[in-house]
Amino acid sequence: GPQVIEGYDHAASSVEHARGLLTDYGVTNADFYQADATSLMVDDGVYDFTICRLSLQVFSDPDLILKELYRITRPGGVIYVTCEDFDLIVAYPNSKEVKEGYAKCGELCASLGMDFYSGRKLKNWLSNYKLRDIRLDYIMADNQSCKKEPFAAIVDSWKHFYANDVANSANLPQEDRDIILKGFEGHIQAIYYSNGGYANWPVIACSGVKA
Repeated sequence: GPQVIEGYDHAASSVEHARGLLTDYGVTNADFYQADATSLMVDDGVYDFTICRLSLQVFSDPDLILKELYRITRPGGVIYVTCEDFDLIVAYPNSKEVKEGYAKCGELCASLGMDFYSGRKLKNWLSNYKLRDIRLDYIMADNQSCKKEPFAAIVDSWKHFYANDVANSANLPQEDRDIILKGFEGHIQAIYYSNGGYANWPVIACSGVKA
């Protein structure tokens, strides 16, 4: 039959946004639904290619999601997951501020049950399932290969999210918020730095074929 794409997210606003994009781009073979990633209301083995993007890192028990990804993928189908790893973020200049800022951000997320160092764990996680041809790759966005303005805008949006929304959830002291803000601001400055500046945003991808 024809190829069909189905997406799931726990946030109704995200689903609404995604459905709006389908209309904007005239896509007719896809749809999105609000659902719990640990308990999707779909049959076993229905998907040829199952993707989980930057989600395992924000759940306190990622294995519950991995079990569901494995269940809904058909034998011979591919499971593809991505996560971040804050230790791999580098910038020049402002290297010290950026490293300290993301370390503090990682501590903040860990206090709320999230793991922003989970990229390094993906291959081990997938090896717990009956998968073959498990491979790991790096997706590296940086100011050498991306347009600086949208790259900086994305980092800026995350700055506000972590230093405000996430920090409020954890009642983070202002001095710790300032460390996070200084790190993100140093990262943005490095993106625009004209004399050999460098800034990256790495994502680790891991995939395997269901046996």
